[in-house]
Amino acid sequence: MNRRMVLRGSGVAFTATLAGCSSNETDAGAGGTDGKPETVVDETIAIPSNYSVDAEPKDVLRFEVTARAGNATVRVVTADDTVESIHRETVETDASFTVAIEDPGAYEIRAVPRGETQLRAEIVRSA
Repeated sequence: MNRRMVLRGSGVAFTATLAGCSSNETDAGAGGTDGKPETVVDETIAIPSNYSVDAEPKDVLRFEVTARAGNATVRVVTADDTVESIHRETVETDASFTVAIEDPGAYEIRAVPRGETQLRAEIVRSA
């Protein structure tokens, strides 16, 4: 089972934190899992960026917006031939929200923080 997320920045330098590197939890047991959710990516986004994500069912995308003299728009779309939007949100104040992934496949996160607003994106994988 491939437990790694693949992120590619579009037009920006982006260093991905891959499976296990950013998690506070450790895998245990012969199956490689301790039965707890694992944060596989935890990044702060301060400039408009697009990221491709290979996701599994039950993955959760968590977003936290710190609004400082601006707002942020986040859009999650399928990255296949249909390019279907599964979530779009514009946030004017400090807020957090989640997007549950139901189907495996490629998705694109389109994040547009404006002004001095920052956006924190986490991808949490169920055990």
